[in-house]
Amino acid sequence: MHLQIRPNPVGKITIFYLKHHFSTGIKTSETHSYLKKGFSEAKTWYSKYGTMTSTKLYQEYLPFMKMREATSVIETGSGPGNGVSAILKSISPSCKFTATDISPGFLDELKKIKAENYSVEEANIEELPFPKKTFDRYISNMAIHNAADPEKAFSEAYRVLKNGGILGVSTFGANEKTNTYMSLMKNFRAFIGQPYHDSILNNLAVMGLPEPFKEFVSRIGFQRVLSYSAMTVYPLSTPEEAADLFLSFGPLENFMKNNPDKAGELQNLVMSKLYECLITNGTPIGYDSSILIAFK
Repeated sequence: MHLQIRPNPVGKITIFYLKHHFSTGIKTSETHSYLKKGFSEAKTWYSKYGTMTSTKLYQEYLPFMKMREATSVIETGSGPGNGVSAILKSISPSCKFTATDISPGFLDELKKIKAENYSVEEANIEELPFPKKTFDRYISNMAIHNAADPEKAFSEAYRVLKNGGILGVSTFGANEKTNTYMSLMKNFRAFIGQPYHDSILNNLAVMGLPEPFKEFVSRIGFQRVLSYSAMTVYPLSTPEEAADLFLSFGPLENFMKNNPDKAGELQNLVMSKLYECLITNGTPIGYDSSILIAFK
């Protein structure tokens, strides 16, 4: 993979993707509708399997963020709320915490969570409906790499943070050899004709690598930027244990229901790839994540 990061005359950043490791998917213009529909369909899956991996990432960056000192916290891309408990435990009872998401299905799940200092808002990560300098902590866990326009997403994070505020985010890693979850899912998505969307594949060329990620966020205006990789794996050691991780995922599950004549073929593909990964190669299913912490 090769990329170039160049500042333009007005101080903004332009990223030129010369080549990236993952193949391209649907058009970036379709990203928002893709996310709303896809995440709503898969909300049960995210509630079950998100706790196995991405939830652990909060333990990586929340300690850097001095959460007990926070008075107002926003999380973007909160999903079904896998991290809400961790965030609530990390803040004081007087701190206001706002969880946001773009997906109606996820918003329904978020609203089921009750706490006096907790609220839920529908929000596009690239157009947050909050005044500037509203929050002193900004969190996004395994979500911001889905942005159709990453510069807008991080500029919005900068805008809504107060001076001295802290940003803490995590994303997928870009190395397909260690991001075995995404590598496997790419094969299964190709089989059902629903590839990953262009935005995530392109964004990982920067966000999935600590040094380019650090440089990108620094050019937005953030300071004291820290970025590193953290490996996260699913505790599934056999193909039989891991099969449901993929076969219960919304798009794959719906494909089998709507195409019963091809369901067996997809199941065989899943089992063969899982056998290759877990048994032949002895590689766990998981992903290296990029962790980034920065100050405004």
